[in-house]
Amino acid sequence: MRAALALLPLALGALLAVPLVRAATPDDAPHGRFGAPSPPAPEAAKVVPQALTQLPPARVRVELKSSASADATLALSQQSRELTRCYQQALTRLPDLEGTLSIQLQIQPDGHTQGEVQIDSTGDWRLVSCVQEELGDWIIPPDTARRLRFDLVLRPD
Repeated sequence: MRAALALLPLALGALLAVPLVRAATPDDAPHGRFGAPSPPAPEAAKVVPQALTQLPPARVRVELKSSASADATLALSQQSRELTRCYQQALTRLPDLEGTLSIQLQIQPDGHTQGEVQIDSTGDWRLVSCVQEELGDWIIPPDTARRLRFDLVLRPD
């Protein structure tokens, strides 16, 4: 035991001679925080999925079910391009998808819209979600009817 006690000062000295490692602080990390994100990839290195760059051809026809002014009809036909994009994206997942969406569009006094798909014969909830999202971004001349009903007839080309 006496020998062990005699070695104790040497062992403690060896332990104390090991440099202490201090804990990392936020100041040590880049931008002052832990786990800073890596820099974004250069634009040329980003890969865009082919499904998003080449959408399949599709036919989308708007059939108005309520009376509307010429301005509203024109706005519907111009803005139906976004609805065509929704359908084309759906066709990349389901190439034989077709059907009709019956839509009611409420036009606010400032021209902004709120749309709701009331009848969906396609059965594709992603398509309906995309269409409803697009309908909320439309602006239709406020001097038109307050509520428009139309069918969106969808057929692959």
